[in-house]
Amino acid sequence: MAVASVSSAVISRNLIYGITGSGTGTGGSSPQLYGIYVSGGSATYVNNMIALGLNVTGEHRLYGIQDASTGTNNYYYNSISVVGTQSGSNNTYAFNRSSTATVTFRNNIFSNTRSSGTGYHVALANTNAAATGWSASASNYNLAYNNTSANAFQWLGTAAANNRDLAGWQAAQGATTPGSGGDANSKYGNPQFTSSSSNLHINTSSGTLSVASNAGTFVTGFTTDYDNDTRNGSTPDIGADEFTYPTPGAFTLSSPANNATGQNRTGTLSWSASTNAFSYDVYLDQNNPPTTLVSNVPSGTSYNYSGLLSGKNYYWKVVAKGGEANTNASNAPFKFSTYTTPQTFSLVSPASNATVTLTGNLVWSASSDTNGITKAGKKIGVSPLDGNLKNAGFTYTVYVDVNNPPTTVLAS
Repeated sequence: MAVASVSSAVISRNLIYGITGSGTGTGGSSPQLYGIYVSGGSATYVNNMIALGLNVTGEHRLYGIQDASTGTNNYYYNSISVVGTQSGSNNTYAFNRSSTATVTFRNNIFSNTRSSGTGYHVALANTNAAATGWSASASNYNLAYNNTSANAFQWLGTAAANNRDLAGWQAAQGATTPGSGGDANSKYGNPQFTSSSSNLHINTSSGTLSVASNAGTFVTGFTTDYDNDTRNGSTPDIGADEFTYPTPGAFTLSSPANNATGQNRTGTLSWSASTNAFSYDVYLDQNNPPTTLVSNVPSGTSYNYSGLLSGKNYYWKVVAKGGEANTNASNAPFKFSTYTTPQTFSLVSPASNATVTLTGNLVWSASSDTNGITKAGKKIGVSPLDGNLKNAGFTYTVYVDVNNPPTTVLAS
């Protein structure tokens, strides 16, 4: 699309993709492909989806949008993606201003994941040699992405020295013009397009949260998206697509079963998977319902706990979290209790049927009590937290005599 000689126009809801070029030139003579080429006039570009590069090889010069005008242009809520494989030394751009046009950018996605070649595949650039028309507040609340974050942006030129990562791009302008000085609230990351080559709606079922989610700022006068869906009035999504993640599906707690008894102080909580869940918040304590968040589980459906007290009732629940604020809790919390008796152990020495001297040592393996304190020999090792067990008389009682089984207490 070529734009020239317009005044206060609004150019919106265009889907531009699948453009190819058959030229075979190289370097400065190679074919040029544009999603939108702005050569003159003043306009507002909003809610456009532009995807370039599919099935385009060679040294083509690709520009999602190229602003070569001297007018005043606003760019709001556009989604631009450049893909494919390059050869040669030409740079490619999701957006490039090569002129002194006065520009404003809000809530745009600039993605350039084209690869190979010796040029740079840039998300957002001002390759004009001067910053004229591009104020420090011109650009903000945008999302940039490419394969090499160090050259996601270019400022005041097209060479390696002009490459910037997000931090460098945000750096205040100065004598050495380190960056644009803007985009304080902009982000760098994968937008999670449904198809970066043709469908620039956000994939809300990928299991990965888009960086664009609720990361924009409201722009007066533009209350709907590419599909005419209503925008969030305070924190809209960045890009042409205003999207909503589905609510996580129902799921159930599995283990320990509700009202289970005799559970170890160390163990595993498990539950079934919830569709559309991005993560799970796990709550565990002695309250009903539990209020202590012990973990956020980003993947999987289990949580390993430890350090519980003996002889206590515990309650646990899980909350499935969706892509945004939507959640779905499990059913009523499950309850389980920890065990209250020492655990099994074995006799070690002397071995059964051994012949021994009249003096010696009896040795057995340690038993773990319900607070996890191991005991060896004739003494109980008790931590300060274990006073209740000590007071309750948890000890080793040693029986020795000629009877089978022995009945005489030797020590306790």
